[in-house]
Amino acid sequence: QKGFIGGTLNIGGSNTPGTYILPHVIGEFKRIYPNIKFNLIISNTSEIAHLINNGTLDVAVNGGNCTYSNYIFAKKLLDDQLIVVASPKNPCCDKEYISNADLQELSFIVHKTDSQLYTYYKNFIEELNITENISMSLGSIESIKQAVCENLGVSLMPYISVKSELEMGLLKKLNLKQNNFTYPYSLIYNKNKYSKTINFMVKNINVLHIISCIYSFYNIV
Repeated sequence: QKGFIGGTLNIGGSNTPGTYILPHVIGEFKRIYPNIKFNLIISNTSEIAHLINNGTLDVAVNGGNCTYSNYIFAKKLLDDQLIVVASPKNPCCDKEYISNADLQELSFIVHKTDSQLYTYYKNFIEELNITENISMSLGSIESIKQAVCENLGVSLMPYISVKSELEMGLLKKLNLKQNNFTYPYSLIYNKNKYSKTINFMVKNINVLHIISCIYSFYNIV
């Protein structure tokens, strides 16, 4: 049928964009192209890169910085803000600003050590010249948020992952004097598969829709 756009699009996302961004993007696509079926796979950054590289996935959005093979096209979409969140029960929430000395006294709840979020936590403490103080390491963002809500520690999190909890008052953002920490999201796809397998589909859908959907979600445009 001329002008018909349909088929199956296998999308991947690392934990943060896969959970908090891509469902919104898929919803936007479904409203425009109702005949497309979407399969969404969520995993860690390296696994998503592997699935793009071997052709299992058509397109993905990964969080953090990752070194990709020559077969993978990667384009940065935007930077999310990394913030330190705490339970409203934490006394630090009453402070106007949190000093590095305050941060040194706080116990952090981190993602598992093979994750991009853990790497960014390590970069964070190195830049602020504070020593590592980890109370626990958990395997998912949701479990980290629950532990922080129970006042078991604080955590460095991408803003989009805690946006709802901040709005509901379940978590509080700690105001740091140095507040320029970011977490990038990138669009990736396999160059060979993009040109041979899903070229017609992506040409009609246009991967720029993903960018516009994400930017719209953040109210940037």
